[in-house]
Amino acid sequence: MHGAVARRGDSGGEQSDGLVDLADAYSLRVPPGTTTDPNDWAAAVFRNPPRVVVALLRLRNRLVTTIGVERSDASDFDTIARTDNEVLLGTNAGHLTFRSSVLVQPDLGGTTITVATLAAARSRAGRAYLAAVRLVHPLVVRAMLRHAGRTAVAPWRSTGRA
Repeated sequence: MHGAVARRGDSGGEQSDGLVDLADAYSLRVPPGTTTDPNDWAAAVFRNPPRVVVALLRLRNRLVTTIGVERSDASDFDTIARTDNEVLLGTNAGHLTFRSSVLVQPDLGGTTITVATLAAARSRAGRAYLAAVRLVHPLVVRAMLRHAGRTAVAPWRSTGRA
């Protein structure tokens, strides 16, 4: 997914190859000595979100059935592919196709972690869902990335251990 070019477009009810309804990317810089394993970062971002994101996901699952969208679960973030510095996660649901990349770029001064998301609606319900998601997605992803950074750089903060 790194380096991919996305076009925004109306998919007309079914997903059309190359059309993307949501595309964004956010980065976090962490100090040297922090893990550079993209699986560690994917787990920190998607398997251990901050409490506010957990609450929002619970609310999402209550509301989406009213527009014909399936509830989500941990399998939405299953690993699809992996390289030494990137993990690709995602799912193909009835209402959308979703991919998220966690790219880890270490250098002498630290490491840059980038979470990029692409989603394409596959139905009217998917377009309605993504219209709402677009409003909160930047805040949610940034919160998840910051939380992952705090737990990776100073794990004792999230576990209560010194």
